[in-house]
Amino acid sequence: MMVTRIILQILLLFFVLLGQLSPVIAQTIKEFSDSYKAYHRTSLHTQSPNLDWVVVRHVYGEEKVEYELVSLLKNTTRLLSEASLFTFTTDSVLVYQLPNQEVVFENLNTQKKKKFEGIVNFIHFPSNHMVILKPIDQSEMIITNANGLVNHHLKHLKNTRIDFTSQKIYFRIDAVWNVLDLKQNRMSQLINFPAIDWLHESNSEWIGLKKENDKLRLFQQEKDSQKINESIIIPPIQFLFTEDYVTNLEIREGRYILFKLALENNKNQLAEISYTNQYNPKAFSFLQLGIYDVKEKKWTWEPDKKKPYQTQKFLTKGGDFMLYDNALNVVDTLTNVRLPMQLVKNYGAYQVPIANQYEKDNNYYYDINTDYILYFEGGRWKSENLSTHEIKEAPFESNVQLSDGKYNKLADLPKDRITPTFQKGIFIVKSEYDLYSWDIFKNKVQLLTNGAADHINYELKAQPLWILGESLWGGIFHRPIDLKKPLLVRGISMKDYTTRLGVISGNKLKIIAQSDFTIKDFKDSKRVVYTTSGYNEPLKIYEVKGNKSYLKYASKGMKTGSRPLLKKKLLHYTVDGQELNAYLFYPIEYDSTKIYPMVVRVYEKFSYDFREDDIPHLMDGTGFNYMHYLHNGYFVLQPDLAYKVNDSQKTAIKSIENLMSNIKSIPQIDSKHIGLIGHSFGGYEAALFMGTTNLFETAIVGVPIIDIPRKYLSEFKIFNENHADYAREERQQTRMNSSLFDNWQGYLEASPIYHVKKVQKPLLLWGGSLDGNVLPDQVRSYFYGLKRVHKKAVYLNYLDEGHSISKKENRLDLNYKIWQWMEYFLKGNSAADWIKPLLEN
Repeated sequence: MMVTRIILQILLLFFVLLGQLSPVIAQTIKEFSDSYKAYHRTSLHTQSPNLDWVVVRHVYGEEKVEYELVSLLKNTTRLLSEASLFTFTTDSVLVYQLPNQEVVFENLNTQKKKKFEGIVNFIHFPSNHMVILKPIDQSEMIITNANGLVNHHLKHLKNTRIDFTSQKIYFRIDAVWNVLDLKQNRMSQLINFPAIDWLHESNSEWIGLKKENDKLRLFQQEKDSQKINESIIIPPIQFLFTEDYVTNLEIREGRYILFKLALENNKNQLAEISYTNQYNPKAFSFLQLGIYDVKEKKWTWEPDKKKPYQTQKFLTKGGDFMLYDNALNVVDTLTNVRLPMQLVKNYGAYQVPIANQYEKDNNYYYDINTDYILYFEGGRWKSENLSTHEIKEAPFESNVQLSDGKYNKLADLPKDRITPTFQKGIFIVKSEYDLYSWDIFKNKVQLLTNGAADHINYELKAQPLWILGESLWGGIFHRPIDLKKPLLVRGISMKDYTTRLGVISGNKLKIIAQSDFTIKDFKDSKRVVYTTSGYNEPLKIYEVKGNKSYLKYASKGMKTGSRPLLKKKLLHYTVDGQELNAYLFYPIEYDSTKIYPMVVRVYEKFSYDFREDDIPHLMDGTGFNYMHYLHNGYFVLQPDLAYKVNDSQKTAIKSIENLMSNIKSIPQIDSKHIGLIGHSFGGYEAALFMGTTNLFETAIVGVPIIDIPRKYLSEFKIFNENHADYAREERQQTRMNSSLFDNWQGYLEASPIYHVKKVQKPLLLWGGSLDGNVLPDQVRSYFYGLKRVHKKAVYLNYLDEGHSISKKENRLDLNYKIWQWMEYFLKGNSAADWIKPLLEN
């Protein structure tokens, strides 16, 4: 009896200890949130100019953010969790803002701080080491040096304007206009100048504008004179100055004013009139450019009232812009439209017709130093000498792929834009894998990297090589690179996604660092510092010294404790000659003796994006965080899918069938409990596969395209545009490459709605009532089709949401409901109350 009691006590103690050692299985949203709250993703936020210091950013699952200061010299760290808006003004001075609207200048070497209270924002000008502080009182402005010492404290301000190009601040105090030149730290005052709306200071004169009814009064005063000259600027015929003309004003070279003009509209139609033989934009507003020369007192460029849909796009910081008329594109939504184009020079002085006709920025580059246009056409780069109009094709070998392969090259885009160099007439060109230099004078190309043989994709370093123009009319202005200096490049293996960092010197490539994970940010300010991150591998920072890389910082990816070990495998398979990848992610605490369900997430070729570090949470805007499923006993598969042009998606179906036949041979995967999930075009793929195969036990179909003919003739309502959705069906994701009316049967076969009778398993559908990308009637129609033929489905319609879910409570709800659905259909757990009505006969 005593022995039995002792045995029972031992067994009881064993089970108690077992319970304590076993992980707690979360079930509620709160339990999940509590178990995930320590996880965070880490990214490089900013760094000092000399790279002695960096600030990293930790983002937690429910969007809590912390910042950490890292010394790369001393290998020390310090949390800055309560601050934001970090910037370095010197190698050792960090400026940031606290939640109480206090801005702090902190010298990281001396640890001394200079504080300013009641500041809502600040602007840093690195070129002159100044900072503009904007207090709560908008009539004030404080200008400091890089260390926080006040140079100017301006008060009682009116009509304040910061000219970022000239780095001047214009402001009015009472009736007096003032100008603070940040470059020279000099204050000027304009006394006895008339009341005006806008002021500009050039090298020789003051220029002011005042709107009076439908005209502008122009005031000019030479700096060595007290005399003010007045004149009237009358808008071009049938055009008006907009009410906010000051907001959109720009002046170049101290004399050419760029105006945004509005076309007079005397029509008073009761109906909106559209024509099949005309361009009919609805919600899209075209900017109309007028250029006025205040020196010659004349318009050098006037918009054409007969061409209200012209686009003017400056190509340089001077007076050269591209001109083309969108109205000539009657079928108005095809991607990368071809239109007759003109290069307008010297602020409208004369026009030059050019050979390029593609309107996308990536397709052409104007080089003012050589007066050449480089343009991409028919898969090849060409140069046009605008003086002689001689055209030469860059002599790349025929097997070098220069086109962007996305959407099977249907967009007629290059792999990347042209990058200029400081060497006149020499440019960097990107192919599918490699970088080349192209000498347009000799018409010679030279290989700079050697990635094609091993499928390694080389690209220029991650620092911005171009900046957006500060003008309404600006395109992208390129930062030239100097080929006489070592050039940092990154290479990514498209077979296994390993990365390497290389230096090109004298047209020769030397690899200086390699990683199994993704090399992301890398800087070459006298020192080579780079970061890596990867699947369940948080951010690390390395410095290259000699031929070795030294670890300077490693994020744990956890607030407390350490992350569990996770396993992944990159699979390779081939469909009709296309080599494809698929990531297989293993469940937490994977046990090869157990069997697990699996979720397959589909969206074109998306495995590349799953190289990155991620954390478990229930806040995903599309309802699916794959790490959450790994932490709860699921395999997750992220495959690439193959597509061919105009094959009614037969190749995509073949891809998923081939892959799943291989996957189901893995004994640890429960082949009878595999779920499918997709969002947007992935939702389309999920719906298509559920109607054409019997591979999955259930599917989550989010904001899907289900009726391609209907979508083709529906309005596309994103980016403030309203037009037919021809483009995405013909030359983008659906890849039909033909009109609906030339291939009606192909469009039908590619549409999931016409396979609805063959759907065999339950579906969970969701959408947003305000979706302008894929209109809500697509998912709703799919639901009604499933209902009509007596299939099992539930439809979640989120009011006031769009193509993805934005509100926190809605994201939690969608993520949790999708998980509950998978738990029931893939694990056989009890059905949630909201699922039970579907199970009734």
